[in-house]
Amino acid sequence: RDMGLWWYVGRAVYRTEVMFGTVPERVVLDLGTVEHYAEVWVNGRRAGECLWAPYCLDIADFLQAGANEIRILVSNSVANRFLWDRWSDARTGASWGVPPKAEASGLLGPVYLKT
Repeated sequence: RDMGLWWYVGRAVYRTEVMFGTVPERVVLDLGTVEHYAEVWVNGRRAGECLWAPYCLDIADFLQAGANEIRILVSNSVANRFLWDRWSDARTGASWGVPPKAEASGLLGPVYLKT
């Protein structure tokens, strides 16, 4: 909603790069708050998915010494699209008043790597 896409249903990709001198035995990626589902990729390999809280995943087996790319694909639910369908007339593009309160979507965090 903050970006003017309160009705959007789909996926968003978050990407970052982290460096390790040596990879610890256990590295937990804690995504904090996610609305609603997350799929985690590390260095081009699917590390797993998080379908409900806690949104945490041990990614140590996917890391390497040096640079590591972490991609998080977050999918929201269809609830906001249903709100759009009720609020807007798709045939004419007309809408009625202020948009309804949409559900939060995305990677809301805070995100941590815990060793």
